[in-house]
Amino acid sequence: MTIIVPFNWPLAILAASLPQALIAGNTVIVKPPPSAPLATTRVVQRVAAKLPPGVLNVVTGEDAEIGGALVSDARVAKVCFTGSPAGGRRIMAMAAETLTRVALELGGNDPALVLDDAVLDDAALDRMFGGVYDSTGQICMAVKRLYVHRSRYDEVVDGLAARLARTVLGHGLDAATTMGPLHTARQRDFVAGLVDQARAAGAEVREFGTGPDDARLAEGHFLRPSLVLAPPADAPVVAEEQFGPTLPVIPFDTDEEALAAANDTWSGLCSSVFGAAGPGPGGPAGGPAPHRLHVRRLPRRRVPGRAGAVRRVRGQRDGPGDGCRGAARVPGHPLRGVPRQLTAVASVSACCCGTRSTITATRLSAHRNAR
Repeated sequence: MTIIVPFNWPLAILAASLPQALIAGNTVIVKPPPSAPLATTRVVQRVAAKLPPGVLNVVTGEDAEIGGALVSDARVAKVCFTGSPAGGRRIMAMAAETLTRVALELGGNDPALVLDDAVLDDAALDRMFGGVYDSTGQICMAVKRLYVHRSRYDEVVDGLAARLARTVLGHGLDAATTMGPLHTARQRDFVAGLVDQARAAGAEVREFGTGPDDARLAEGHFLRPSLVLAPPADAPVVAEEQFGPTLPVIPFDTDEEALAAANDTWSGLCSSVFGAAGPGPGGPAGGPAPHRLHVRRLPRRRVPGRAGAVRRVRGQRDGPGDGCRGAARVPGHPLRGVPRQLTAVASVSACCCGTRSTITATRLSAHRNAR
């Protein structure tokens, strides 16, 4: 088995797949990210030293040089890859030559909804801010699109702006730093391009913070964090995953409008809701009941020529026999791998491991109907 991990959370993602692969009796090759190989390499070396020779291996290098052998070799039974959609397409194409099974987690354009009755105290706004800008926005499950009820729009924008105004860009080991650089110059330029396109299309862009004063950091990949206010739905900053420190904030008027916009994406991966609990029997001692969100998997179809193999119609994570912690395969059925009832008092998320998901609000407006 080959496990290919990304730069942003290499050890955490390795820990999500390596133990299971070893327990199942596989020999494993781990490929660290070419731009950040040291931590992954050292951890694998230490674990491998406790195992029989050859059970756990690490191979470093550029994708173009070693990627083919790690995916297409007939001895590789499965490839587990976390990275970009472009990388996932290349791996799936190579794996198709040998019918190698793949598990792909390819990022997500994650929406968050702020309802009209959301509790927006400092704690909630701090969580919202962290959910967007932690790790300079380089998290697959970070909020990438924020839909806010029009009656709370200014409150949310002002709250995020106040926190962004305190941003200090700098070296990650400097205690005064609150935001570090982007991983590569290419990613910095991509995110900056999305912001520039939104500004050119007429959206209001608010940028915050200043670059580091240290001359030694002048060539760092720093980018001032920003808010993009009310961009059109088809703007690249909305339709594409930014993976950086910018956030489109989009007003809505009805729950139905917000849900439709949130679900209009190539991959949700993780969805969040900020809202107050409403009256109903589901709450403690008959008190306030939480909203419910169901994360619905896309239907699957049989793959011709592969006995027992299934593939999702439009999933981000495709491959025969893959799954998500025993997730239901009935269209419209809630995931078994996540709680069926998700409290939206603060911020809750439902992750489906890379598969494009939709959210349906079975109790999103229940408290309104009960008034």
